Amino acid sequence: MKTVGSLDSAFELFEGNIMTPAQKGEAHIFLTKLQSMFNSSLPSAGEVRKMVEDISVASKLDDSKKHTRYPESAFLNYFIIPKLSEFIQVDTSLSKSDARQALLAEGFRNAELNVYCSGSP
Repeated sequence: MKTVGSLDSAFELFEGNIMTPAQKGEAHIFLTKLQSMFNSSLPSAGEVRKMVEDISVASKLDDSKKHTRYPESAFLNYFIIPKLSEFIQVDTSLSKSDARQALLAEGFRNAELNVYCSGSP
């Protein structure tokens, strides 16, 4: 039996299968829970803005932090990707290794991001 958001059902989507109404419902539930998690765990918008700016500026002095030099990448790499990985593991009961295989990111070769992502889309 497939779980909501299972890796098998995700692969089926990429194989060209059309989503059934039930799968759309499962996706909606997953995304609603994900939104709730982010809403409850992220600092306020002002705090995030300041932290992202600080991360971005500091990374320009450290070549190992190239992946956070731009505000968008600082936000994604610092706030979103780690929480998304954690959420996937808890919500779908995926192992850390399976969650890592499920997440793809262009900067996956970076040591910090490589903990959460396995390849490039």
